Amino acid sequence: MKKLLLLTLIGFISYTSIAQEGILVGPKYSINTTWLFDQDEYESNTYNYGFTLGSMKGVNVGFQFSPKYGAEIDLFSTSHNQKYLNSSPTSEMYYIEKLKYFDIATYFRVRSEQSATYFMIGPKFSFFNKALIFTHSDNGDESKLPVAKDEDIYNKLNVFIELAYGLEAELVEDKLTFLTGFRAGFGFLDITHPDIKEALEELGGKDYKYWPKHALYGGFEIGINYYIN
Repeated sequence: MKKLLLLTLIGFISYTSIAQEGILVGPKYSINTTWLFDQDEYESNTYNYGFTLGSMKGVNVGFQFSPKYGAEIDLFSTSHNQKYLNSSPTSEMYYIEKLKYFDIATYFRVRSEQSATYFMIGPKFSFFNKALIFTHSDNGDESKLPVAKDEDIYNKLNVFIELAYGLEAELVEDKLTFLTGFRAGFGFLDITHPDIKEALEELGGKDYKYWPKHALYGGFEIGINYYIN
């Protein structure tokens, strides 16, 4: 019985191991919980953070140098959102930021030769596209806030450190794989435009301390890799 279990385990490992090398390309999609940490808002006790979802969709292109090591570039259209909740005894009001970015991410890729697991880590450069800012109340009232031009409010660039970990299963031998896993990232740069920072500091006076707003997200990704070898 033990020998049978051992042979079954060896057979499973042999089946799930992936030995592709060469160029890889394919679509990828990720749904994330997204956060914009704003200490100014948090300490004001006016708003509490609300649970918010965003997404990343695009394509990846890479090269697998060996069955274990490779490199990858992902091109994404990304939505990064944050909901702030203002509660009172009679009503609830949401203040919502919806931000759109175009992302270019580069990764170092490690894949297990004995199983279907993969790990990726690298920087992501996020270029601001547009924003929607509005309020929404629990009685259904919704209004877009009057704001200046988007480019006057948000930084045009953010830089993330991003990692991904998951499973890559072979669909067609040496050609096609399906991957699913976890992806997370943290933005090092303040998403707020420097002009807004200066205006807040002038308005707050000498005792005011400005807190940068950082982006953070984590969620699940799925994708397909087609290998050209």
